[in-house]
Amino acid sequence: MRYFLSHFLIPISLVMNNQTLQSCKDDIKMFCKSTLEGIKKGTIQDGRGAVISCLKNNFDKISVECEDSMTTILEQEVVDYKLDPVLSRFCADDIEVSCPDVPDDQVEACLRDYIMAIKSEDCTKQVVRLITEAHGDVHLDALLMRACQKDIGYLCGRVLPGKGQIIECLQVNIMYFRI
Repeated sequence: MRYFLSHFLIPISLVMNNQTLQSCKDDIKMFCKSTLEGIKKGTIQDGRGAVISCLKNNFDKISVECEDSMTTILEQEVVDYKLDPVLSRFCADDIEVSCPDVPDDQVEACLRDYIMAIKSEDCTKQVVRLITEAHGDVHLDALLMRACQKDIGYLCGRVLPGKGQIIECLQVNIMYFRI
């Protein structure tokens, strides 16, 4: 199945699912023009990873609808790092060395723990990106989510996810309960 996006023909299987494409089509046109041109010219082989990476790099600028769809993708990637094609490609060697027997849902946490031992500059950039993304939404940090799940439900159950609101809620409540 193919969809027209702007004047580019993009195979949907290489980009993302239809729901995300529809939610993000204006954001992709606005922020990912060079990525789309690279896909069209054949200089970018991993279209899905490149478009998702572009949207991640512009996460603070994308529309609310696109952010919601991207958050779903990011949450899936936290559970299985292999769903993040850029991280998988750039960090394969470092994962093999630093996190060889770690379950898929803990690889991102392992990479954060061993960030100083990472050899690849590209992998280091991806791990920094993960850390930055996790600050925006607690659901993107599997370890923090598991550790704080009860507190999040009890203290921040009415707080909407995203934009760091749940993390801020936890921080405020931690300070309140320390007094």
